[in-house]
Amino acid sequence: MKKLIFTVICIFALAGVVFASDTDMDLSVTLPDGRTFTSTEAGEVFLPSYTDPTEIVFNFAKTGISYESPLTNKKIGISSGDKLDITEFRKSDGTYSVKFYDGDTEYAYTVFISSSLPSIHITTSIGKDRIVSQYPQTDTNVKTAIINKNGKYEYVDTEHMCGELKVRGNTTDTYAKKPFQLKLNEKKNLFGMGEAKTWILLANYLDQSFIRNSVMYKLGSLIGLDACEFQSVDLFLDGEYYGVYLLCEKVQIGKSRVNITDLEKENDKLNATYGSIVSVTSGELIDKGILREYRYINGVTDPEDITGGYLVELDNNNYRSEKCYFITTSGNAYVVKSPENASKAQMEYIAEIFGYMEEALASDTGYNSIERKHYSEYIDEDSLARAYIMAEYGRNYDAGSSSTYFYKDVDLNGNRTKITSGPLWDCDNTLGNILKGGAAVQEGYWAANRPFWNLCVKHGDFNSLVKKHFERMYDIIYDMVDRGGYIDELVSELGTSVAMERARWHSDDYSKWPLYDERFNYHHYEWSPNTQTFQFIKEYSDGVDEDETTVIGYLINCMTDRADWLATEWNCNVEKRERVLVIQPPPPDNDDPKPDTDDPPPATDTSTTSGTTDTKDTAASSDTETSSGTVDTGDTSDTNESGDNSDTGDREDSDKSAPDKKIIIGIAVAFAAAVSVFVFIASKKKL
Repeated sequence: MKKLIFTVICIFALAGVVFASDTDMDLSVTLPDGRTFTSTEAGEVFLPSYTDPTEIVFNFAKTGISYESPLTNKKIGISSGDKLDITEFRKSDGTYSVKFYDGDTEYAYTVFISSSLPSIHITTSIGKDRIVSQYPQTDTNVKTAIINKNGKYEYVDTEHMCGELKVRGNTTDTYAKKPFQLKLNEKKNLFGMGEAKTWILLANYLDQSFIRNSVMYKLGSLIGLDACEFQSVDLFLDGEYYGVYLLCEKVQIGKSRVNITDLEKENDKLNATYGSIVSVTSGELIDKGILREYRYINGVTDPEDITGGYLVELDNNNYRSEKCYFITTSGNAYVVKSPENASKAQMEYIAEIFGYMEEALASDTGYNSIERKHYSEYIDEDSLARAYIMAEYGRNYDAGSSSTYFYKDVDLNGNRTKITSGPLWDCDNTLGNILKGGAAVQEGYWAANRPFWNLCVKHGDFNSLVKKHFERMYDIIYDMVDRGGYIDELVSELGTSVAMERARWHSDDYSKWPLYDERFNYHHYEWSPNTQTFQFIKEYSDGVDEDETTVIGYLINCMTDRADWLATEWNCNVEKRERVLVIQPPPPDNDDPKPDTDDPPPATDTSTTSGTTDTKDTAASSDTETSSGTVDTGDTSDTNESGDNSDTGDREDSDKSAPDKKIIIGIAVAFAAAVSVFVFIASKKKL
């Protein structure tokens, strides 16, 4: 009897284990162009927008596999390498639910196809894991293909061509989804953004909307500020989907970037090698009271003209890690990004100009004490006002801390050229995205209380320019959020890529998205409890939503609330706007028949997703709290409509969790078997 009981227990337990087992099929799919894409452990397959759902080849390690047709509910045999038309598996949310069977064992997969974004496919030579590791390595032999939604190549490396891929960023490089710098084998004009070799892939991991950078760059360019051009893309590394990225220009000197004289190139012509770094904390510029310290490269031979061009970043966070920088008497640190290896004469030339400018800004009159010149003789006032508007309007968390750029071109005919503010860069922590320090509150001043900008807002002439440019910007903001406007367009273009990104990085699940209620310890690479830092909202919605409980609705409300508050605070001469969510068709001509009232209103075609100028580097946050500072204004007082594969809302988890259900059922079977045996034994004892 004991042997019988033991045998029964083993049989039931084994049945439970077998039922619960779900051996991976090692599934991948291959498209007609030969590109292969691997499935995830959760049973998800992510495919680019040029995919034809009728031309997909499925590959797997097993034999004797079948799939169930949703039209006939019959199982049909399929072999690895067979083509399968998956259109009949399409669900209402735009995904495809395909189930395979090995006998009674079910393998459920969800296939995502991007609706409209171009895709970038990078094949590494050292493996992506080494590139994105805790100690990231640069791969100097990657193969890149950039393909639009119609399957046409924007760029492709041939057999004998290769490029370079590395992780970039000062803070964003510590997150799970990495930003990258991609260097092509040759200069290429990608998506009309001008020829260049080096491109940036922004991860937008902190931004659940994935469009804050795009919105801010576009706004900046529309009011006349230099801003980078960009294009949203789907990124694939070694056949693995890596998410929605923003392909954009790097902030650098170049004909299609910051188009000024390239002093670094002139330096390189005269210097085969460069010397060591020298720090200066005393001397003429320090004695004048305009600088505290500066660093330069020793042993540099200067070209004849060193008056330009210079690319400079205000970076109070990370300047110590750079080669050449200077610190003004006000305490602001500026990094000379180009020329990277600046000589003593070059550093003293550009640092002196910035030092005099800041001394003038810091004074009550706007004039400095040494040269007796107004700050406007050193910097272009309009670009300065526009740059401040973007920092203040967006409540940019990095304002006055980092990622604020300036450039100066070579002097002309003996006349010194002015410094220009721009290009605009690093705008993911704007428009209510970051919650620390009151940055998400849409009332009150923010940038006006931050380093550098607090010097500018002291002057009535500066504030008059701010008012003038914002009056123009106010209507642009409302045009963006109207139905058929720029926000609607951006969300529609992202389409199903939003659902793909959210499935890949779990940004719609607060229990899996680590940025919800914990803060990464950048120095020890570990998570530590902290208050919520970044905005988390579960539902994405569409481009015309007004509900603050959705990602896009919250963003739109931040945009309009902030615009209204600033327009009132700066006493702007604007007519207050409301969003237009219904587009009225134009009245018909007398000779034309009346339109069919059942037809939907026509959609309006707006601008492209590109901004209009130049850009660069990364986010590094400061913990400065904001007060309710005031700005003297002089004469003032204080969707997802994604097309074929559209729905980016919440997906049902039932398909991808099928293996988990089998495990639960199997455990339940084994448990039931054990219970039945114990009952059997107990009954025998009673007998």
